Amino acid sequence: MFLESLGKIFFLKMRPVFFFILVSSPLLITGIFILQKRFEIASFENLYESTLIKAYKSLDFRSRKEQFLTRYSSPEPYFLNQTIETLPLLQNEIKFLKEHRKHPAVTDKDQIENRLAYLTGKNKISFVEESIRSNSLYKETDEIMKRAVEMNEEDVKKVLALIENVQIGPYEPSSKSPQLIISNLTLKRKKNASIQHTFDIKLDLLKREFNKQ
Repeated sequence: MFLESLGKIFFLKMRPVFFFILVSSPLLITGIFILQKRFEIASFENLYESTLIKAYKSLDFRSRKEQFLTRYSSPEPYFLNQTIETLPLLQNEIKFLKEHRKHPAVTDKDQIENRLAYLTGKNKISFVEESIRSNSLYKETDEIMKRAVEMNEEDVKKVLALIENVQIGPYEPSSKSPQLIISNLTLKRKKNASIQHTFDIKLDLLKREFNKQ
């Protein structure tokens, strides 16, 4: 009886605000607990998602690395000599000059012959090896072009497709090329009176040949 009477007095004397707080505190505590758990779950989900993305990126990087090393681990050992240095340049102009020199009205045959001699003789791509470096992963060589050569736009596309390992127009790359990086490039546009615009081009390459893993 004493405790019951004490409880009645306590609740009768308590202000409504404090009474409301007292009654609602279990709900508040429960709500706060639920919110805390939701934040923990959201944080865990974000961490899981971030970890999963990192894992996918790591796998993707590893896959691309393996593909890259596989692609460049067995290059043609004489690719520059056999593929790029043998590319015929300015074939349209050569054909035009050979036909033009036969015309009976042509008076500058000596000039035509000199131009043909240059195009079919000296105007050839040629590299010389310098500064060979190697480590456990690859061998690296500086390939320096001996002299500038004349090319037209189609010749440039053809050469860049092979060097950059991408298809440019109808010109496709080679699956047997080493990794080739242009380290230096000079290009000067010129105009030949005979047929078309051409470019004086000199480019140096960095060649990497990767060891088999």
